[in-house]
Amino acid sequence: MMRPQLREALRKRGISPEPNDPILNIFEGMDVVLSESLSSFDKADQAAAERIRLACISGLDEAKKVGIRQAQVAIDQAATRVKSAGNEITAMMIGEFQEERKRADRAGKFALRAAMASAGAAVVSIAGLVGVLLAG
Repeated sequence: MMRPQLREALRKRGISPEPNDPILNIFEGMDVVLSESLSSFDKADQAAAERIRLACISGLDEAKKVGIRQAQVAIDQAATRVKSAGNEITAMMIGEFQEERKRADRAGKFALRAAMASAGAAVVSIAGLVGVLLAG
């Protein structure tokens, strides 16, 4: 507070100091100290706010890194599960194909036996027909 403002403030409270009254010097000194203290507090607050801001940015960056690592783990686990399921399905399909192949082999062998029996019956029929024709 400047001297005129200080005098006015004191006058409103019923105090009328002389122009060179030491109380004015004390109040002016206190005003300077208070202003410097407030300025110092303001600078400290700004520095603290900046530290907090930087810590938040650092925390966000770290959170992003953790999130990326967790996503990668989840992707790896999902890939492992998909691969495992694929292997199980492949094994099941191979088993089914082997069963089908066995059935096809049995059917082919049966068809071969049936064809051989038919061929044998045809040979016997032809031999009988030739015999009848020659005997006749």
